[in-house]
Amino acid sequence: MIAKDDQINDQNHSKKISPFSQIKNGIASFLRFIKHIKLPDFFEQLPDKRQKGKINYSISSLALWAFSTCFFRQESKNKFHTILKHLEPKDHKGILNLLKIENDNLPNYTTVDEALSKINYEELNNISFRLFDQLKDRKFFYNHLELLTYDRFLIGADGHWTHTYTHPHVSDETGKNTCPYCLPRKRFKGTLKEETYFVHVLVTFVLIFENFSFPIYTYPLQSNQVDTSQSDEKLKQESELKAAHNVLLLIKDRFPRTKFFFLGDALYANAPFIKLCKELDFEYIIVLKDNLKKIRQKCNELSNLEFYKKSYTHKQKLKSKNKAILKKSAWFNNVEVEGKLYTNVLRFQEEFVDENGQLTLGYKSEWLCSKKITKANCLKQAHIGRLR
Repeated sequence: MIAKDDQINDQNHSKKISPFSQIKNGIASFLRFIKHIKLPDFFEQLPDKRQKGKINYSISSLALWAFSTCFFRQESKNKFHTILKHLEPKDHKGILNLLKIENDNLPNYTTVDEALSKINYEELNNISFRLFDQLKDRKFFYNHLELLTYDRFLIGADGHWTHTYTHPHVSDETGKNTCPYCLPRKRFKGTLKEETYFVHVLVTFVLIFENFSFPIYTYPLQSNQVDTSQSDEKLKQESELKAAHNVLLLIKDRFPRTKFFFLGDALYANAPFIKLCKELDFEYIIVLKDNLKKIRQKCNELSNLEFYKKSYTHKQKLKSKNKAILKKSAWFNNVEVEGKLYTNVLRFQEEFVDENGQLTLGYKSEWLCSKKITKANCLKQAHIGRLR
């Protein structure tokens, strides 16, 4: 039934846009890229805890299979199976040679999942660290300084749920859940239909560039680290904060001489996190909403002063096809967060004016910025903030 549904979905998708077009033209580049960064060599060093007599595929082959599925942004491993069958013979053979698979005997997705589930997540994180080290050692970023921001690497984080279990997938003899990464949740709370299910929450940290991102660390939350009785949204926010406080320290320890620039949403707009960034020498641009009301109130008061209107605002007008784009910035430096902790606040808004003079409000946001804001850099900082 699943195979049939997949076939129908593939047929429907092909009517809109070929499901093979997104990878068909990139196979050669993909193969060169993988060989250049020596990714197969890294995967070959992963520990393999499977029984040797029952192994049909190397751990490197299975890891590369999962990586390729993600690299080509496929919905599932089964989807990637289907696409491989429709590639040109040369490209098809190139992928199979990379994966070290003979006679088209592609692994079942359960084989891939079971093998990779036995690998400690730190082993995979170490590969990301080593790839980053390799790129730096080869002067990749030195030769492409346009990828850096103020000579720093932009880094961001986002939490997501990867698995949902209606019953414990790892349990003791009494049936009690023993997986430390399973966070219990409840459906239909307070009703006769109330039931418990479990989720895994991962927070992924990525290096952010103008046109791509590079995952550098994935942090799984354990149930004893967070309050699992709170709402889904609050649980996600607490998970991301917990992860950030742990992982940023780890990244700083792993790359003590590398400079970073953290981009975050409003949940990071708090005194403890700003202190952490200062201690680690992380620059930051963090979305400001209603969580620091005193700061916003102070900025509102200053914005009404004529002196601020003249000296701490900037406008830029651009033309694009049949409309004009007006970018407006206002900023407030050395605003007190608490005690002797200070930050800078940037307000930004876009307005669009068509050929008939009709005004339309566009993007609007407000950020906490570690760097002092000036007329010369206000629009650049707004652009950086929007990259998140």
